[in-house]
Amino acid sequence: KALLLISAEEPLGRQKLSKLLQIGETSVRNLIRRLSEKGIVAVDLVGGCTLTELGRKLVESFKGFARAISKVDELIKGEMKLDVYSYAAVFSVDVTSCINVLKLRDAAIRFGASSALVIRVEGGKAKLPPGDVGEDMYPDLRTLRAALGMKDGESALVAFSGTPELAERAVLLTALEACIACETH
Repeated sequence: KALLLISAEEPLGRQKLSKLLQIGETSVRNLIRRLSEKGIVAVDLVGGCTLTELGRKLVESFKGFARAISKVDELIKGEMKLDVYSYAAVFSVDVTSCINVLKLRDAAIRFGASSALVIRVEGGKAKLPPGDVGEDMYPDLRTLRAALGMKDGESALVAFSGTPELAERAVLLTALEACIACETH
């Protein structure tokens, strides 16, 4: 999330990054130090953090794979509402072609979600793999597909949690893990 924020607002200072990430300045200082040591960010003591060429490549690769990450709890009203808060990551590919659906959902839970759904679009309709139950049974799938602008061949992960922070964390970390798995697949 820090890299995405820096990319969107660079240069970004430590105080503002701390506020955006909702973590303390000491934690941000340590994060920036580690990212700088890995050559992912450059630090200007006056201007703040910017991405290096490596940092830009990492962010662009991730954004090319997970083209949208957004809060979706207002879109899910019916039986699919598995907890109070939910975030979705839309993948530019059918992620189920390189990762087992259950492993993907398990990863989201390992990263803090209380539950998760994987959605894929085929024939213009959203479906829940592996059984491919679709929009006819769960109208919220149609709403999600339309609101997220999902097209044929794309997929999404929706992570649910009792707090917005955990739902967002789970979807971001699972999306990153999926990005790495699909690139090596």
